Amino acid sequence: MMNSARLSVGIQGIGLSELALQQANAWAHDRVQGRAGGASGDEPAPIMRHPDVARMLLTIRANVDAMRALALYTALTLDRARAEPDEKRRQARAHARRAADPDRQGLEH
Repeated sequence: MMNSARLSVGIQGIGLSELALQQANAWAHDRVQGRAGGASGDEPAPIMRHPDVARMLLTIRANVDAMRALALYTALTLDRARAEPDEKRRQARAHARRAADPDRQGLEH
């Protein structure tokens, strides 16, 4: 029960991270400032075309996708552990899930 609650809270965090990324992308497309790197002319460009901004947004996208993948893997291991008829294998699956806890917690911070 507690593991499911933790997973639910983590999924809520992923949803908030996805929303923040979508809003940051929209803002970067709308915000016009300076010239984009490598652009010719003096016309201002959306900051999405600036390499550092694009890199930051791609880093955030990679982190959100990694969190989503870990949440799906965690849900899968919880489901497999619950459905396992053999007690030894069920405990082994639960142990494997607990071993990955520090990785999931590291992505959340």
